[in-house]
Amino acid sequence: GRLDATNVLSPRVSVITGIGLDHQAYLGPTLADIAREKGGIIKPGVPVVIGRVDAESRALLSGLARERGSAAYVFGRDFISCDRQDEGIDYQGLTWRLSGLRLGLRGRFQHDNAALALAALELIQASFPVSADTIRQGLRAATWPGRLDVVSEQPLVILDGAHNPQAVETLLAELPTLLRGRQVKLLFSVMRDKDWKAMVPLLARVATEVVVTRVPQARAEEPAVLQAAFAPFCPVRVIVSAQEACQQLMAEAGPDEAVVVCGSLFLVAEVYPLFSPTFAPLPQQQVREAGR
Repeated sequence: GRLDATNVLSPRVSVITGIGLDHQAYLGPTLADIAREKGGIIKPGVPVVIGRVDAESRALLSGLARERGSAAYVFGRDFISCDRQDEGIDYQGLTWRLSGLRLGLRGRFQHDNAALALAALELIQASFPVSADTIRQGLRAATWPGRLDVVSEQPLVILDGAHNPQAVETLLAELPTLLRGRQVKLLFSVMRDKDWKAMVPLLARVATEVVVTRVPQARAEEPAVLQAAFAPFCPVRVIVSAQEACQQLMAEAGPDEAVVVCGSLFLVAEVYPLFSPTFAPLPQQQVREAGR
């Protein structure tokens, strides 16, 4: 957005993805406020690609683009992705028509993200030409650690950095495809400045048991506070060490159960070395709670 360090760059194209309520202390309390801050990346004369956003945000961003003499290309109007029965997508763009694209990233929301990336590529073809074969290969090969990330099959363990209500709703919409009827053991930690109280009842709907833990962050909510919040909804206990908590849940998981880890990218970073010995987490001050 407007205050991001990356906003000092002079891009060939700008891209604004979905907008949700997060970082309100810095961006403002409403979707319109946040959209206005995100629109701060729109540069005079530089085209902007706008993703699936609410009508008010779309109108606001399009207006900012007009004021700055920037052409705006809007998802659903100028380009779109269409789901296929074989789980791939077809892309209908500004001029491109690409069918049967396969994505390496899990989740239907990634279909929208792929369309945004392709629209951006279309707009810079003159200076950054990419072949159709390269596009297909890139979409298939793309990975995103910690986002609907299946890091173990037996037991099934899913890591997801969802850290606001909108991201949790997205996670919950995708879980049935991955779980295939398994019950959920949830490992949870969150930063206290997030809207985590709205996340608790959402997660409790799918969790048969919750373990709350601590991550080494000054902003982290106390496990005892989280335990009290989950207690009216489902069984919950505290295991202070995130890695020990994850290992214990895995040891206890039966064949009809799965472990889901979410609430914070800091939590994902804490447990990831259990599954990837070569994973070297960034120093905590460098790990950012990135938006979906």
